[in-house]
Amino acid sequence: MATKKNESEFTFQKPATYEIKVEGVLQENWIEKFQGLKINIERSLSGKSISVLTGKINDQSALSGLLTMLYDYNMTIVSVNMLKNEG
Repeated sequence: MATKKNESEFTFQKPATYEIKVEGVLQENWIEKFQGLKINIERSLSGKSISVLTGKINDQSALSGLLTMLYDYNMTIVSVNMLKNEG
């Protein structure tokens, strides 16, 4: 029996709140480049600095653009998690 995907759970065209972790320290003045996401700094178990970007991203296209920008800045992406679907 096939299970039906819950349309409100995962969607490509609606906003969602994400948590994106990258290795290193992102400066607070970069916040404009990261679409107003909140930036916090954590330490990994090995003691490395991890920047945690949290906030609403409009859709999957914007998420892809943000991840590409992080890649272009040579940032190592540790994780990407959808925290809440806004749609």
